[in-house]
Amino acid sequence: MNVRLNLCLLLTIASFSIANAQHLPIYSGNSEISTAGSFDAGRTEFSFRYGRYIDHLVQMGFYVNFEDSSFYTRTALGALFTRSFDTPTYLIPYVGAGLGYGRIERGGEDNTGIELTFLLGLRYFITNNISLNGEFHAGVSSDDTFLDNAEVDSVGMGFRIGLSYSW
Repeated sequence: MNVRLNLCLLLTIASFSIANAQHLPIYSGNSEISTAGSFDAGRTEFSFRYGRYIDHLVQMGFYVNFEDSSFYTRTALGALFTRSFDTPTYLIPYVGAGLGYGRIERGGEDNTGIELTFLLGLRYFITNNISLNGEFHAGVSSDDTFLDNAEVDSVGMGFRIGLSYSW
């Protein structure tokens, strides 16, 4: 977790140091797809999201998450709401919340539950419709559907890096 926190802080500091006034208008479009992931000591996490803009900076959509390691598999599917904040730079912060269904399979255990997820992220626009994203996510579940220190838990958190495309 310390490695993730240090990486998060480093990316945030680097992002603010390269922020400059926009030369291109950022195109939010009508829809957005986003992929993100994290890789940590034999564990792979992948997230896919689709969102439709219901307002200029407000988006509703769905997400699919998948985590895999040598001793467990975790999947989640749900609805997501995000709100971005306009800035005069290529950096656009956002917050989000999701409600979904999660499942973890570990050995003989198979737990499922309703999950509530919160996001705090930062987009850096490489072009007017492609962005590099970093986000912190935290979730709470009605059952033990997360893994923390090799034990199943009802609370999970982490950091993901990914790309988004708007059209």
